[in-house]
Amino acid sequence: MIRVLQDAGEMEIGGAETFVMNVYRVLAKQGVQFDFVMHRGDGAFVAEIASLGGMVRLVPHRRAGFIANLVGLFRVLREGNYAAIQVHTNSASVFPTLLVARVCGVKVRIAHSHSTSTSHPVVHKLCRPLLRLFATEYCACSKKAGEWLFGEKVVEAGQVQLIDNGVDLDLFAYSSEVRADVQRELSMAFSPVLGHVGNFRTPKNHGFLLEILLNLLRAEPAAGLVLVGDGPLRPMIQDRVKALNLTDRVVITGRRDDPGRLMQAFDVFVLPSLFEGSPVALVEAQASGLPCVVSDRIDSDVCASPLVQRLPLEGGPAVWARAISTQWQRRADRDAAPPATYMGRFDIQNVAIAMAAIYQGGGIHRQKGPPA
Repeated sequence: MIRVLQDAGEMEIGGAETFVMNVYRVLAKQGVQFDFVMHRGDGAFVAEIASLGGMVRLVPHRRAGFIANLVGLFRVLREGNYAAIQVHTNSASVFPTLLVARVCGVKVRIAHSHSTSTSHPVVHKLCRPLLRLFATEYCACSKKAGEWLFGEKVVEAGQVQLIDNGVDLDLFAYSSEVRADVQRELSMAFSPVLGHVGNFRTPKNHGFLLEILLNLLRAEPAAGLVLVGDGPLRPMIQDRVKALNLTDRVVITGRRDDPGRLMQAFDVFVLPSLFEGSPVALVEAQASGLPCVVSDRIDSDVCASPLVQRLPLEGGPAVWARAISTQWQRRADRDAAPPATYMGRFDIQNVAIAMAAIYQGGGIHRQKGPPA
């Protein structure tokens, strides 16, 4: 058995966290165990981590003291005898974690990019050479995410391994019975049902979703929107829903751990993100056979389904509403074209095999001083 230390935040329900757990569920049966470094230890996945045999290792947050954070990491890494550490990030400023891992003799040190932006871009760019120095393996969920974290020249040199955000395709197979159950559970009779899965944070652009719905209602007065997720901007969006008189047209479910089930009730998946890497929710929507209308700021690499349409946000909500209406009118029988025909590379079994090889030192990049 080998142990891998995962640094993916507090393990709440989000894209990177879901990716890690999807991989963990497969590899835990194959002799690869994950431990998780956290600051609180009360995230949504903590109970499942324990059930799979993993441990939560608490360290002080950087905001509580940079030195205390590094000392805590040092102790965890020294005690854990880890074969690898994997840091999931959108910023090169995490390089101190990889530095400590190097000092502690961890041979495989993975920096894994999951986004294409950060709140501190100047610091990120200044730290990028140090991240490349202390990481031995460069991974990214998409080409754009790789370019963001490591630089375009590093990606062009073939030193970044692209790892698809895999899912268990069987969990998203369409079922008309499940669809009816979910619609009864949520007490909704919308037609069409617009669906969105994502934390209530700025990149997800929830306000634009409400503007899209307003425009769509002019052509499709029975339409409605289901927002799955939670986050700091949820109260503001709830207030906006009331202000726009959309209370009877919008359902906010809060945090859920059954996206595969909820997506059965959607008619069109909508993702107008301001920036993204390779969103897990979009992979899940495609696996469900859903028509998808998404921002062109999302990497085209993740758009495997012929039912995905990418649009510029600059076109405005009216353009998006027309595209959604067209997608819905052209909808095909979700049983007729099984997503497995075009979603094979997102099968979590294949993705987990690729990650296991990297953990055991079989990655495509061993640090030799990458391009600047």
